[in-house]
Amino acid sequence: MWTLSLPDFPLLFGSKKRKLYKQSRADFYEGRNALFSHASFDSILNLNHLESLDTEKSIQFYGLSFGQSIKETVQKLGKPNYVDNRKLALKHQKTIYYRLTIKEERCVLQMHYYKDRFFFGKMEIKGNNPVAKRDIGQLVCQKYGIAQQDWTGSIIDNQQNKILIKENIVPNVCYISGDKALLNEIRLELKSILNAKKYRQIGQSELLLDMV
Repeated sequence: MWTLSLPDFPLLFGSKKRKLYKQSRADFYEGRNALFSHASFDSILNLNHLESLDTEKSIQFYGLSFGQSIKETVQKLGKPNYVDNRKLALKHQKTIYYRLTIKEERCVLQMHYYKDRFFFGKMEIKGNNPVAKRDIGQLVCQKYGIAQQDWTGSIIDNQQNKILIKENIVPNVCYISGDKALLNEIRLELKSILNAKKYRQIGQSELLLDMV
């Protein structure tokens, strides 16, 4: 069972001599963004090297289907705890966050949208409890009919949607869309951005050569 948490607010405390500030909401959530840089997309676009198991069940991220819009997400899960309004790696990328409790463990969900279509979700446990990590992984495997104990790798449904269970310091489980057309759009934009950067670097190098 899991329950959504109410939106949280920054906590401030202090004294007459000094004021101490706890981590802000922006720092708390934005520091967790798994797809903030262009390089970070490699972790979800290139998974062919991982061991995988098939599931007959359709993969969803806490009841949310891939391809759904932010509006549909809010209708299902309520107002998010945080919306990342920064300029992210892709032009039409948006990230929202929810906090919830799973088996008495506090968790953070981050949901990523490209052109208002949900394509990547990550569930992260707040803390380094190895027992909680194992329990969450076993719950996921149980839900999708995976018999292997302490499985690490990817679980794939018949739409090529994936669940990625990794051995990390911070326990987390990632859900990745199998929509080839959408993922190819993302790859093309990433390639365009990287090519533009390369051409700028070449131009700067040529300019420096002209100056020496």
